[in-house]
Amino acid sequence: MLLRLTAGSQFGMDISDLTHIVDHRDRYPGLLFEGIHFFSGTQRKKLEGQRKELAMLDSLMDTLKSEHGFATRRLEYGPGLYYPYFVHEDMSDTLGPLRELAPDLRRIAERTELTCEMGRFFASECGTYLTTVMDTKTCCGANYAIVDGGIHHVNYLGGNMGMRLPHIEHLPGPNHTGGEAQDWALCGSLCTTADVLVRKASFSGLAQGDLLAFGHIGAYSVTEGPALFLSRDLPKIVLHDETGDRLARDTIASAKINQANVPQANA
Repeated sequence: MLLRLTAGSQFGMDISDLTHIVDHRDRYPGLLFEGIHFFSGTQRKKLEGQRKELAMLDSLMDTLKSEHGFATRRLEYGPGLYYPYFVHEDMSDTLGPLRELAPDLRRIAERTELTCEMGRFFASECGTYLTTVMDTKTCCGANYAIVDGGIHHVNYLGGNMGMRLPHIEHLPGPNHTGGEAQDWALCGSLCTTADVLVRKASFSGLAQGDLLAFGHIGAYSVTEGPALFLSRDLPKIVLHDETGDRLARDTIASAKINQANVPQANA
């Protein structure tokens, strides 16, 4: 059992509750208390916060040992390192923050078994979301491309309702004719004006049938989006490695999930 220390949110427990459990751990013969879990947030650019947290945890382990007779055998820590999702950000060294924080992590690891909860930082780079342009039109001088996905599948933390541009690859389809680049608003298939994936992206000759590949979307996207909203289908998931592609999950009709299972009357 790891005792989760709060970082000032609804998650975890107050330090007084944590030390109370440690002081009375003999009341829980079925549990083995091994250490501490601490995670305060994600997408944190400045490493000063993580360094302060590690120093606090280092001091806490000393206090638990000297004042409560508890040796912290394990520490699980989530640094919440920043991942650059958008085209204006530097992606030349996405592991840079981890290398910079490594000496601080190494010092903690010298005194206890350390597990780093990396989460989004590692997963973001692994996924790509493919969606098809189903319709194009111009309204009030603005170009709109309607895709068969939407915000129920695509989610970038910090995207500001489509104001920031993620990395998108345009894969022309059979109707592609080329031409000069134009700005497009990319909108999904949900019946809400909030379903805007990107408010302004430039493409050359964007047409029905073209594919758009949203990169660096492996963290939450499909798993965090409101997939059952308006009963849209859940997309296929394909795994890719050096051996090729493998269908991990086929399309799921979410309407069946949303419907009540009402038995039909006998004929």
